[in-house]
Amino acid sequence: DVVANVNGVGRDNTGTFRFGTKQTNMGVTAQNRTITSTVRADVVEPAPTIVKTENDADDFVVPGQTITYSLTAGNTGTSPAHDTVITDCVPFDLVVQTPVAPPGSPVGVVVTTSTVAPSCGGGGTLITWTYPAGHVINPSGSVAVTYDVVVNDPLVASSSLRNTAEVIFSSVEGTDPDEREYTASTDHDVFVGLPTLTKTHAPDPVTIGETATYTLEVVIPQDVVLYDALASPRLLELA
Repeated sequence: DVVANVNGVGRDNTGTFRFGTKQTNMGVTAQNRTITSTVRADVVEPAPTIVKTENDADDFVVPGQTITYSLTAGNTGTSPAHDTVITDCVPFDLVVQTPVAPPGSPVGVVVTTSTVAPSCGGGGTLITWTYPAGHVINPSGSVAVTYDVVVNDPLVASSSLRNTAEVIFSSVEGTDPDEREYTASTDHDVFVGLPTLTKTHAPDPVTIGETATYTLEVVIPQDVVLYDALASPRLLELA
């Protein structure tokens, strides 16, 4: 694993054979000749990508809602990817349902979960999909996994819930001191809904000397928590 060996680099290797074409009476070789042959080895590498989506159209969620996440790990490189591992670090306010290997996955995919995982900063659930020995992602190929979460109930308004997915694979299968490891990661946020404020007045229009009544209506999403909430009107000088 030499740093300079990267995708697209060519390495020349020259073989040399030296020999004599005449031998004197004293056993000394004369008329030495040399022939050579050169071949080029082109370096190829896998290149990881990972894309994360979920089925909530606007990314605003409410407590108790179920969200389905989909992760697609791909190889945009020029050689097969080996020893694929996909992880996703999910915050505790997104309660992970039991994840499984999706239909069509190769036999032997192992799915595990770990809470308070160090790689989640001690504050989340780590889901890991480990692909079996012998499985490869060929160039332009990909694998996909899905899982469900339930949004915690209750939650504080305007909270941002981020999870981070990562794919890791290597240039050759197994543990080899000369292999190279490749990673790609992506973040995805969903947001807890905000309250809405609507202000109305009656009558409309209002004439001079007439009393106008203003109404402030605050709608708070179900099971969303607010602290120190205060609704206050701002009145122009009508009198």
